[in-house]
Amino acid sequence: GNGSGTEDAIWVKGHKGMVRVPKRTIDWIEAEGDYVRLHCRDKTWLHRETLTAMERALDPRIFMRVHRSAIVNKQRITMSSITEHGGRLVHLDTGAVVRVGRSYEGALRTALGQIAD
Repeated sequence: GNGSGTEDAIWVKGHKGMVRVPKRTIDWIEAEGDYVRLHCRDKTWLHRETLTAMERALDPRIFMRVHRSAIVNKQRITMSSITEHGGRLVHLDTGAVVRVGRSYEGALRTALGQIAD
């Protein structure tokens, strides 16, 4: 980092003021209207930002967009599965299950180092 400490965290509005959320603690992020919800283990934070802007603010080696309304921390993925309807899901080590959009499946496979399944 550059020593300012700003680039490795996101400041979100909490009940009592601004809260510093280190990016590495984020498990996944979902779009919620004009906001995004940051899922961090047992906490979630609502942050007024677009998912696209969040994607730009995060390290692509760690975070990847898997759906038009979701970004996941690749380091949290434990499994990728197929639903009975042929849709793909990623399972995180927190127990969260996130849907993968069709247009993101190829990038996800590459990211997970899967040849085929």
